[in-house]
Amino acid sequence: MKDWSSFSRSVRSKNLTLTEPQLANANRAYARFVLAKNFLGITAKDMSQRTLHAYSATLAVFLAYTAAEQVGKLTGTSVTNWRIDEPKVAARLRVQMTMMNESVNEHLTSAPLREALGRFMRKESNNVRVVATAIRVAVAIRNLV
Repeated sequence: MKDWSSFSRSVRSKNLTLTEPQLANANRAYARFVLAKNFLGITAKDMSQRTLHAYSATLAVFLAYTAAEQVGKLTGTSVTNWRIDEPKVAARLRVQMTMMNESVNEHLTSAPLREALGRFMRKESNNVRVVATAIRVAVAIRNLV
């Protein structure tokens, strides 16, 4: 957390000037990043490990995405415009998404997002941000979990 401490000192000493909304977004981004980074998963009685792992993985992506959204607000860029091409991560994600693609897809109302997810699943794209966006939408807006 050394970098965050340096950032905070710079703001307090007026070496870095932020508006109140920018500071709020920075604090929100940091808090969400810390939560996503330290998230250990979900525990519950009478649930299979496979189910708990799936819910935990989905929630972990959601938490990381909300941190990224705050960074986007702070920098004036929308996360949906980010391109994160990671072929190795994409290959692993496709395996997982094959099991849950139908569930996620039925929760997506945006045609461009559905098309982008389709391109990802057909290996026409390795942009893992698309999967993160689809999971975020399905979890937060369409009640996937």
